[in-house]
Amino acid sequence: MNKNKLKYGTIGLAALLLAPLAHAEIAVPIEGLDVNIVGIAVGSVPDYWGSSKNEGAFGPYARYQFEGSQRYVQLLGPELTVNLLNDSNWRLGPLLRYRSARDNDVEDNIVKQMDEVDDAIEGGVFLTYKLPLSDVPLHQVTFSGDVESGKNGTEGHLKVNYFQPFSKTIIGNIGLGMTYGNDEFMENYFGVTSQHDINLYPSLGGKAYDASSGVVGWNIPFGVSAFLTPEWLLSVGGRYERLVSDAKDSPVVDQRGDANQWIGGVGIAYVFK
Repeated sequence: MNKNKLKYGTIGLAALLLAPLAHAEIAVPIEGLDVNIVGIAVGSVPDYWGSSKNEGAFGPYARYQFEGSQRYVQLLGPELTVNLLNDSNWRLGPLLRYRSARDNDVEDNIVKQMDEVDDAIEGGVFLTYKLPLSDVPLHQVTFSGDVESGKNGTEGHLKVNYFQPFSKTIIGNIGLGMTYGNDEFMENYFGVTSQHDINLYPSLGGKAYDASSGVVGWNIPFGVSAFLTPEWLLSVGGRYERLVSDAKDSPVVDQRGDANQWIGGVGIAYVFK
């Protein structure tokens, strides 16, 4: 395999961390690619954001790279992005993301009785910059941010990821990310404000729990990808997230769930020109 094969690994890592997530949003930067790819990932994700229990999930990922250009269209599970810049270091473009509902399908017998949080289509924009660390393909740090809004509120993400090639066919990554939510977003996912919901939490003493805007949590994504053949890519990875502030203190998390959130999974992808 030639050295260019190495840079294919990033899409597998990112898709692995994104594709299974119908319930929790993650976006790992995808940089330095000039290939087309299609794959599927399966994994374990929290039953709802803040849950102490996980469930199985799966999702597709795909990418189309426009010939002779850095522009691309990319699907990572519930997230669709389009890079509009023909630049080797910068990525910028629109973003669409689907966030699933929290309803009576969740396992917890109290949370399932709460007022439903509707599913939503969120629209926004992303910006990414990659900083090469050497002449080895994909030995780099990427900095990324995005903001999107839907009927359940507005959220934003800041991320930094370090990519370490171990050989011509194996690459690993580890990063640090942060999620921010506005008042509406926090109220929808972590607030207990309607009389119906307040009655489900006697410890509140009849008072509402208002979740205010701020940092929702910090997360650490990690993974490894390896080529089984020149065309088939296997990826294994996960993400740890620590909910903080009003998200951590919400009765939905503090009494019924866990501030420590874990996601893991495996993906297989076919790479082609």
